[in-house]
Amino acid sequence: LVALRYCRPAKVELFRPSLKAFVEFIKSDSRLARAIVAKDWLSFARAYSGPAQSGYNTKMRDHCNDLRLEI
Repeated sequence: LVALRYCRPAKVELFRPSLKAFVEFIKSDSRLARAIVAKDWLSFARAYSGPAQSGYNTKMRDHCNDLRLEI
């Protein structure tokens, strides 16, 4: 998601269907939805990738913090 801000508008349109599908997937799973609203990155990563999520939670946290700094 963070990489999208560096894309040209036409390229962003290519990502739109995938991003919409990912959002719908998160909405369909109450564990994912609760975790992302709470910014509980470890719970989100475990629900999405399983217990061996290998640092996904810290990447999500860092990207969220980067986006927050830009706003």
